[in-house]
Amino acid sequence: MMSLNLNLNYQEVLEAWSDRGSLWADDCSLSFKNTSYMGEVPVMEEEKTRREASVLRYKEKRQTRLFSKKIRYQVRKLNADKRPRLKGRFVKRVPEKMLKT
Repeated sequence: MMSLNLNLNYQEVLEAWSDRGSLWADDCSLSFKNTSYMGEVPVMEEEKTRREASVLRYKEKRQTRLFSKKIRYQVRKLNADKRPRLKGRFVKRVPEKMLKT
């Protein structure tokens, strides 16, 4: 479980809120031996479920990937076949005038 750690100085908090009444919902006072306390705040549940949903979507997409070649546009394939290649790469056509000289 992921958590967020906070360092709180409860003595300073109690002094700052002393004029506003009790900080506790049930009006019970706690005695703190240590002036600083390390508490954990749990991560919100909706954030956790959103993360799980996005990870699940990623895994589904990864399983349905196609690594084989698929020709989507036949016209592009025809045009590519007509273009001259050198070692599998497209090259510019050299004008015939330059070849004759």
